[in-house]
Amino acid sequence: MEKEFRGLGFRHMHVFNLVMLGKQGWRLMTNQDTTFSKVFKTKYFSSEKFLDVQLGQNSSFVWCNIHASQVVVRQNLRWRVGNGKSINV
Repeated sequence: MEKEFRGLGFRHMHVFNLVMLGKQGWRLMTNQDTTFSKVFKTKYFSSEKFLDVQLGQNSSFVWCNIHASQVVVRQNLRWRVGNGKSINV
């Protein structure tokens, strides 16, 4: 809904929601010391990485939506060299 009709000005709310869920997926991958990450990792992907996990049978509504954001995370994922210490030659 547009701003002049008392909306927030987002044209594609579904895409906006996927981007916000992608942000949560990114947090699961990068901030593994948070309670949020520990709970979801223990429950849904204890032996795999976030991008490799498959959706299970009895997954919660929140996890199903965060899992759907894998597409957004994969599309925007980049590998950086950094200082070069982790590169095997």
